[in-house]
Amino acid sequence: MNKFINKISFIISFILILSFGCSNKKTETSPIPENSQQIILLIAENPDTSFAFIQRYEKSTDPLWKAIGDKMPVSFGRNGLAWGQGLHPQNIMTGLIKKEGDGKSPAGIFTLGKVMGYSPQNEVEFLNMPYEMITDYTECIDDIKSPYYNQIILNDTVATRGWTSSERMWRYTGWYDWLIPVNHNCKPIQKGDGSCIFIHIRMEPDETTAGCTVMDSAHIYKLIQWLDNNRKPLLIQLTREQYNTFKEPWKLP
Repeated sequence: MNKFINKISFIISFILILSFGCSNKKTETSPIPENSQQIILLIAENPDTSFAFIQRYEKSTDPLWKAIGDKMPVSFGRNGLAWGQGLHPQNIMTGLIKKEGDGKSPAGIFTLGKVMGYSPQNEVEFLNMPYEMITDYTECIDDIKSPYYNQIILNDTVATRGWTSSERMWRYTGWYDWLIPVNHNCKPIQKGDGSCIFIHIRMEPDETTAGCTVMDSAHIYKLIQWLDNNRKPLLIQLTREQYNTFKEPWKLP
């Protein structure tokens, strides 16, 4: 009798293993759109560091990412990284979440906006990205009470200004000679989840930021020459632990 019971228990256990094995099988898919063929990858060795390297990657018909050029040194949030709002699913965001004024750069996967700078349009014909010239009216609003929060606007085109805090972008000569807005916290905009995140120039190699990712002028010039809007470029910023976790399911290089 005991042998019979043991045999039945074994069969039931085997069926359960098969059943639960199927139901628990990983079904993660990559949040990287299939038509994205350029990525800028930043891996921070720990969540509190403010210095790392970026590596450019691209692909065409081959599904594997190919490294382009040398790694470029960058610095970013003075307090490291925290999960931002981008293309990555929110249900994987465990730990710190990016908030306004926390001094952290957003971690995750992000699309990029149009290149911006002080050069007139006729001097940027080498770009393969949309371009907008920074003028005396260009501001990025970081006042969480403003209806224009986390938006770059021309302040002469709005009926009521009303904000108490913003980045008046024409004042940042040197830093904003070239910049690329990072589409963090955009769809939808969540008040207080962080604003005005850019890739832009750093003036000193040891400077950190309130949330932007910054690099030497020669490197950002090389970057904007390489970016191609038709190839749907992305910025991916992760800690080493996050990268190791999501490398396979997200098909990262």
